[in-house]
Amino acid sequence: MTAAMMQAALRSFLARGDLDSIRAGLAGLHAADIAQLIADLEPADIGRILGLLPVRRQAEMFGYLPVAQEVEVARSLPRAELAALVAAMSHDERADLFNRLDPDQREALLPGMAHAEREDIRKLASYPEGTAGAIMTSDYAALTAQLTLSEAIDRLRREAPDRETIYNAYVVDERRRLVGVVSLRDLLLAPDGKCVAEVMRREVVFARAEDPIREVARKIGDYDLLALPIVNGGDMLVGIVTVDDALDVVEAEEGRRLTKFGGTAVMGGPDL
Repeated sequence: MTAAMMQAALRSFLARGDLDSIRAGLAGLHAADIAQLIADLEPADIGRILGLLPVRRQAEMFGYLPVAQEVEVARSLPRAELAALVAAMSHDERADLFNRLDPDQREALLPGMAHAEREDIRKLASYPEGTAGAIMTSDYAALTAQLTLSEAIDRLRREAPDRETIYNAYVVDERRRLVGVVSLRDLLLAPDGKCVAEVMRREVVFARAEDPIREVARKIGDYDLLALPIVNGGDMLVGIVTVDDALDVVEAEEGRRLTKFGGTAVMGGPDL
């Protein structure tokens, strides 16, 4: 079935209120394909279709919609449904959406969210546009230096479903200051009996939350990184910027330069 035929069938099902057929038809589709399929629908109809999907799948699909359409759909959703959707989105995407809502919508949204999620949105949404803080995510994996390797791997296993990436974990002290970085590969290959402090790299490439996005993109490209850790003025780890997010926001010339790199190195430099 062609895309045009699928869109026609979708409109027909919506007109008849046949939500079961829509649910069955979307079950095997990639989130990006669903977003493309429903892109021409009215915001209220997109909201109806969102409600047919599990909340994590809603968030995944929602991220593929154009920004302006995200805002329109968000405005059409009941507060409880919007709160559940936003809570399931990645931290950086939900902060971006929050910044695009009007003040009344923001205030209506926040009470329906958990305290930690409210504070996370407020923090990420507070950074000026064009800075590292504005595009970073707090979905990163953090470890302490005293953990044994088996303890570190167990923690990463538990956190993996909620983290942007676990291929590199950031080592922080008791004040959450960035003191090192360790790759999942190094954790798995190191001899038994060692702790994180013995295998981590102490020289970490990082940026500050107020740094321009272009500087962040340059570092990601120069050091061939999957992501760059971001610290605040007190050297506390506050987030990461992934190579994908950097590519989304830098201009085309910078983006082409970044795509020459494989993004395989740990934050301390090339993985030789």
